[in-house]
Amino acid sequence: NGNGNGNGTGTKEFIMDTQNEKVGFTAADLSFCALATPLINPPELCMFQPQFDERVPNELVLLRDELRKTVAGKHVLKMYRTQRIPLATSNAAGGKNEQNLFVVPKTLNRDIGLMETAQSIVSKL
Repeated sequence: NGNGNGNGTGTKEFIMDTQNEKVGFTAADLSFCALATPLINPPELCMFQPQFDERVPNELVLLRDELRKTVAGKHVLKMYRTQRIPLATSNAAGGKNEQNLFVVPKTLNRDIGLMETAQSIVSKL
């Protein structure tokens, strides 16, 4: 069907997926998202870029909003939403609006030693 994943939806879930093979989340997705992050400004990173809307020119806010609506922008937002897991959270607002302080790609979850080490470091902060 020429849509890249053979499921008839017209979209691919990950960058390296093809019509015949679902490759899944790869370095291509990670790299693309990392490079697009300054312009897309995913909500999951709000603790690292507080008051984005107030601190940048309105033209950049409008560009961000426009880019988030594109296929590429939607991919970045989806990857941040679905391919990252929290290592630590903050409930500075009295238990409301819990924020992820540190996040790692879900694919790293396969390495339990790395996760335990990261959680140990975070718990000491």
